[in-house]
Amino acid sequence: MGLLLMGWAWMGVSAVLAQEEIALWAPRSYETLQGQVVIQGRIPPLEGFAWAEIAFASADSPQTWFLIQRLEQPTEGPLTVWDTRQVRDGVYHLRLLVVFQDGRQQEVRVEALRLQNYLPTATPTPFPTPVPLQPLAPPGILSPTPTATFWPTPTPLPANPLSTSQEALARIWGWGLATGLLTVTILILGIRRRSL
Repeated sequence: MGLLLMGWAWMGVSAVLAQEEIALWAPRSYETLQGQVVIQGRIPPLEGFAWAEIAFASADSPQTWFLIQRLEQPTEGPLTVWDTRQVRDGVYHLRLLVVFQDGRQQEVRVEALRLQNYLPTATPTPFPTPVPLQPLAPPGILSPTPTATFWPTPTPLPANPLSTSQEALARIWGWGLATGLLTVTILILGIRRRSL
């Protein structure tokens, strides 16, 4: 009987202690989150309570915490809403930190939350439909083999209407050369007159 009473007394003490602990209920570790996420938990009225904060950190840099919400009063249930669209996709940790007036701290964490707002969700790749095998022809009977043309026959191109003959090119070069020589001669004569 004494052991039974001691067991009930111990269960009562552990129930009181459980009610005095801080907790985060949602989201849970390894969940994939999108959009606005309601963070739920408990901050009991602990003696010497100063304030609490909810923060997140990247799994790549778990020592740097970013504040989501500061709470000035103990509360239970929905603690705040985290808009995960303001953070790049990846894996994050969530922390509820309680600070006491004497400087003590108590915390609880939720690890490995995957934010996936902007990356497409993975869809399983379907297996290809199996193709039934064709029966082999009996020995001595050959099945016709289709012939395949690997290179198409080239189609001749029409004549270019903007083509120039060799005689026309020679005339253009001649006029260009004559114009260049005339310009140089005029410049030389102009320079000589000035120097006289």
